[in-house]
Amino acid sequence: MARICLVGLGLIGGSLHMALSGHHDLIGVDPDPAVLALAKERGIEATKDLAAGVEGADLVIVAVPLGKIPQVFKQLAPLVKPGTLVTDVGSVKGTVVRAGAPLFLEGAFVGGHPMAGTEQRGLSNAAEDLFEGCTYVLTPTNDAERKAGERVKELLAPLKARFVEMEPAAHDLAVAYTSHMPFLMATSVARIAQGATKDVPDLPLVAAAGFRDTTRLAMSNPTLGADICMANREALLHAIAAMRYQLSQFEIMLQNEITVGLEGLFSGVGKWREELKL
Repeated sequence: MARICLVGLGLIGGSLHMALSGHHDLIGVDPDPAVLALAKERGIEATKDLAAGVEGADLVIVAVPLGKIPQVFKQLAPLVKPGTLVTDVGSVKGTVVRAGAPLFLEGAFVGGHPMAGTEQRGLSNAAEDLFEGCTYVLTPTNDAERKAGERVKELLAPLKARFVEMEPAAHDLAVAYTSHMPFLMATSVARIAQGATKDVPDLPLVAAAGFRDTTRLAMSNPTLGADICMANREALLHAIAAMRYQLSQFEIMLQNEITVGLEGLFSGVGKWREELKL
């Protein structure tokens, strides 16, 4: 059993606590009095004092909003003792790894990103099974970080996640297409529908399962969404260019009534999507 400090008791930090409870000695750190009160109600040992939380920890997991991670790294650096590992759960790795790696001893830090989450937020929505079967990306950039990643995998084995290694840049481009672009598209679809209600006030009456599923991510945390978009700006711009091209292809086929082209595209992409077995 190891001592693990969870910095940030939101949806991800709270879910980590629930999944690791009984397997490790856990403590949470959060500056929000309301979160600390809820943690106390749930029997979670927690404090607002970062130094007290980190003391004696074998692993520190930074689970604060993406934009606050570099600041927390700076606060953590003088508190972390030799032998303590530090990782994070930020959804963009390039900026996070560049911020963290220089602050900690070689091999004491490795970037991480569990591909789990919902449009819900906060400790009140934490779930013990949030990570079961999900992909958990670690982004070591050298052998020392790779060794740290192996230890992180051992400690987080109770999550029942599937760990994979990726280069930070490859991770960021991949999530731009599979996570961040879907968020933008969900917001875009909801926004144009919202605008269309000026001409069709009854539009919400016909918004059914397809609209509900496609726009679910539009209800995500707006601050976190803005942080992610800005932190992964370059990769996201690449994905936006690809989407602009794809929409132009749809536009051309519709303008020229190329039914067979539409059907062929729908068929090919649908088969690929089905094979992903998500």
